[in-house]
Amino acid sequence: MPVKEKGVNTRLDYLLRMPSGNGDIVSQNKALCLLEGIWDVLISGKDNRAAWKEHFYSFSDGKNGVVFGLRPDYWELRPAIIDKQVKWYRCTKCKRLTLHNIRNVCPTFCCEGKLIECNPTKDLSRNHYRKLYTNTLPLTMTAHEHTAQLTTDKAAEIQKLFTEGEVNILSCSTTFELGVDVGELEIVFMRNVPPTAANYIQRAGRAGRRTSSTAFVLTFAQRRSHDFTHYLDPLQIIKGEIKPPYIEITNDKIIRRHMYAVALSMFWAEYPRYFGFVNSFFL
Repeated sequence: MPVKEKGVNTRLDYLLRMPSGNGDIVSQNKALCLLEGIWDVLISGKDNRAAWKEHFYSFSDGKNGVVFGLRPDYWELRPAIIDKQVKWYRCTKCKRLTLHNIRNVCPTFCCEGKLIECNPTKDLSRNHYRKLYTNTLPLTMTAHEHTAQLTTDKAAEIQKLFTEGEVNILSCSTTFELGVDVGELEIVFMRNVPPTAANYIQRAGRAGRRTSSTAFVLTFAQRRSHDFTHYLDPLQIIKGEIKPPYIEITNDKIIRRHMYAVALSMFWAEYPRYFGFVNSFFL
């Protein structure tokens, strides 16, 4: 049922438009009663004889009352694309494909188009994504995390599995930016724009190190000024111009560190017995 009072969701919108296939008009209140009746008959029947009751489990989440979920062992997904006897329909307006046709009304939310029978094999023979779906063997995806929080042994184990292909998706921190060779790496996704061109080159450079493959690198820009700047002009960070490193000698932090280093060096030179053990030095 719609969450908001007098609101319309996909199911209610479909019920309101369905009679129009015969030139009829139905009120929203009547459609709501019908929608509630369908729910009772199929799932939540008060007499425990609902047709689909065993296909769902129910529990109370404290906020929304009783909610329902699918029982995965009661359902089986079968690709209709394999069954040549199935009839397909396509909307004249939104072009959506569907297997279900009631009075030629398109099931897409608020779509006024009409359904006509079609043959996807013929009509979509030049569709790039359909070709990929029907002709490419799907690959199993196994993902692991690789961050600095892992122990050295665990990180090495995951890296070995990734290099051997048993793990083919690696979610990692910038630990992989620092020259780690992972072999046949082909794709890098970056969840934000790196701070400098040098960082970008380090991260993007993990892919395509073998001559037998081509690298694909995609960077997602977050909603912040740094990412927006490079989103508008991506060449700034990808063309590879890196400023030579330099030290600002008037930097207070650098001066302070040098002073600390000189003081500690003089101390240890005068008191060598403290040198070598942190515990001895502090106590």
